[in-house]
Amino acid sequence: MKRKLKQNIALFSMLALLITPGVVFAEDPSQGTEEENGNSEVIGKITITLNKEQLELTEGASETLIATVTNTDDKHVTWSSSDEAIAVVDSTTGQVTALSPGKVTITAKSNGGDFFAHCEVTVIPKDIKITSLNLNIGTLDKTFNSNNTDYTITIPADVTTLNLSEAIILNVDKSKVDLKVTGDSSLVDGSVIKVLINNEERYKFTIIKEKKQPVDLSLKSLRITGYTLDQAFDPENLNYTLTIPYEAQDVTIQAATTSSDASVSVSGATGLEVGKSVVTVTVSDDDGNKREYKITVTREAENEGDDEEEENITTTSSNTNQTSRNIYEDNRKDRTLQYVLVSIGCLILFLIGGFGVYFYIKTSKKKKGKNNDNEKKGNNHQEESAITDKETNSMETNDASTVPSSQKNETQSNSKETDPTDNQVELDKEEAIRLRDLEETKEFYLDKEKQKIESSPKEIKEDKRKDDVLKDIEDLFDDD
Repeated sequence: MKRKLKQNIALFSMLALLITPGVVFAEDPSQGTEEENGNSEVIGKITITLNKEQLELTEGASETLIATVTNTDDKHVTWSSSDEAIAVVDSTTGQVTALSPGKVTITAKSNGGDFFAHCEVTVIPKDIKITSLNLNIGTLDKTFNSNNTDYTITIPADVTTLNLSEAIILNVDKSKVDLKVTGDSSLVDGSVIKVLINNEERYKFTIIKEKKQPVDLSLKSLRITGYTLDQAFDPENLNYTLTIPYEAQDVTIQAATTSSDASVSVSGATGLEVGKSVVTVTVSDDDGNKREYKITVTREAENEGDDEEEENITTTSSNTNQTSRNIYEDNRKDRTLQYVLVSIGCLILFLIGGFGVYFYIKTSKKKKGKNNDNEKKGNNHQEESAITDKETNSMETNDASTVPSSQKNETQSNSKETDPTDNQVELDKEEAIRLRDLEETKEFYLDKEKQKIESSPKEIKEDKRKDDVLKDIEDLFDDD
């Protein structure tokens, strides 16, 4: 047991011996020992610092870096560049010279050990240029070249702002350059945009605006609620007429534009006065262009006559372009023709009536002559009958003593029935009635014809004819 323990102790001791030299080798050689530094205490770790950790140089420019070494008596350092094509550095003095645009790392190394310090150097081009232009809106007149400083940009007609600064790509970081863009807002045709780099004008862009397509200012339809225009709607016809009754004071316009970019406005459609008024339908666009459709509305007067109503109805139902004056003249001619036709008809009826009266009078004369002959014959017969009656009465008187009373009564009754005097009286009455009726008929026709004559004083020839007919009729009555 003791033997085994001794073996383990020996093994650990050997391992410790093997490990101890490695630890000593890993220590910082600059620390040294008390004997090497001539001091019993450790001074500290060696450090190197540079006055700039980042440096920007314009192409061709130079600047010297300063290195500070601590905790060592050897203050010398060695300088180097990671890319001497971009920048070079003097290995002893630390002067950095920029050769071409780009980035490079400058390193400082202590001579007393492997201790380093670094500086990032950015070389800025001496001639800053726009390498490309990424336009979202508009088109350049030619392919972009950084050596060409004058361009034109064509943009749509409705574009007013162009954020050009965001589209510019430089050959350096824009944050490292004073980049200014002027004139890229409120753009109009001919506007100029300028690009300044480090307060120096480098590029110029002239704006050309595309020609805006004209808006169609015609109407697709035009209607008036409750009414019909006198003319059929035509987008190219700008003038229309309409008649409304006296009771209507407003009209409702229904208008649709052909283009969706156009707008419609209506004026004069309310509070219409009696007579003619003009309603204007205006079609316009955003640029102030406009087109006007005009509707001449005639509002009828209150209590117009039948002839005017008929004229207005004819006017509104017509699809012609006749003026109101022509229509009035046509209606006046029609009324004149109607008047002439009615006058001729009345004249014909008058003549027919006159001839009727004439034939009636002639017939009455013939009847009157026959009645006179009959009266004469009747009077002769009555005289003979009277003589016969006298003789008979004398005979009856002589035989009265022998005739019974009943026979006398019968004889008297028979004599009454056959008395011609009573017949004559009845005939006279009938003749008197007939003459009275004839006189009334004459007066009736005379009054009627006089009224007709008085109602048409303008027709001189017809009046003369009527007077002649009346005179003939009066002469006929006078003959009777």
